[in-house]
Amino acid sequence: MGNCCASRSRPDGGPSKLAYNTDGTPYSGSFMSSVRREFRRLKDRTNKFFKPAEAGLATDADDGFGDNIMSDPDEDIPDMSPTNIAKMAAKYKGDEAQQLNQARDAKDIPFLAHLLSSNKKVKAQKSKIHPWADNPKTVGALAASQLAIFAGEDDKKKRAIMNAGGLQKLVKFLAGTSVDKKETAVIALVFLSEGDPDVRAEIRDNGAFRPLITLASSKKPGMRAAVIKVLRNLYYDNEEAQNSFIEAGGIRMLIQQLAHKSQEVVAEALIGLEDLIVRGEDLVAENAEMVKDAMNVKTFKKLLASPTKEVKDAATYLQNRFDELDGKNVDPGIPEAASEDEQEYD
Repeated sequence: MGNCCASRSRPDGGPSKLAYNTDGTPYSGSFMSSVRREFRRLKDRTNKFFKPAEAGLATDADDGFGDNIMSDPDEDIPDMSPTNIAKMAAKYKGDEAQQLNQARDAKDIPFLAHLLSSNKKVKAQKSKIHPWADNPKTVGALAASQLAIFAGEDDKKKRAIMNAGGLQKLVKFLAGTSVDKKETAVIALVFLSEGDPDVRAEIRDNGAFRPLITLASSKKPGMRAAVIKVLRNLYYDNEEAQNSFIEAGGIRMLIQQLAHKSQEVVAEALIGLEDLIVRGEDLVAENAEMVKDAMNVKTFKKLLASPTKEVKDAATYLQNRFDELDGKNVDPGIPEAASEDEQEYD
């Protein structure tokens, strides 16, 4: 199966419109399973880049968290001035690569966010950290990988990354020239865009839509699928965000993905279109009309007959919404969720 993700989870942490059985009861399976698998894989493999913790620093068994971020990250913003960053750095020994190792073990999110700016080279690893992304080649990219892990753990850490200026730097990576930084930024944003609405708003406010839409043309299917997931997390159930996405060329981009050979990419694009034409439980007629008009009829008919369950279900849901738009008395038909085994892609 592709990694990261065609999952139907909502970015606010709840199930999506399609995470229900046909009788309307919540589905007991987890569409987040592929994201969780990726999180575990990313964490396990990233650990290979780091040496054992220096004496006296927190280990994975310790919390090691409260001393390095504010006790209430919703209100307290860490001092990221050059003077205070120098004080942070003084806690650690060696060059930036060695400091990264120690800050990671201490779970020092503000200092890791500072290290995102580093271009210092790190030793190349023979084994891949991530199924589709390039291995980090710099301290900055490796810091992004570690922040992705922290972001996948809980919303408190997401807000800590935001408060330390990490989101702004990660979004900036998206439009940069460094491939490993672009890819690690996308991976981090997959986790950061899940959950806290303030974090999602901050990502949008830093101008993430346009560079993400550009990256959706990546030659790597996993990168495309991850980018689409971040985008739909950002505009889900938010009128202003949906309008910004559309103005940036989002509908055209998603329609183009429907012809991709990767079923994971196609599934993510269809789910992205679903989330664009529905707000809450209501059809957004204007958006649905734009999607319907832009749809390639021949391609869409093939998707309606797809042997891949999630692709067929998502296409059927869209067709029923189009029928609803045309005034036909049709139940949108929330399809029965696929089991984890049934979510395998060609």
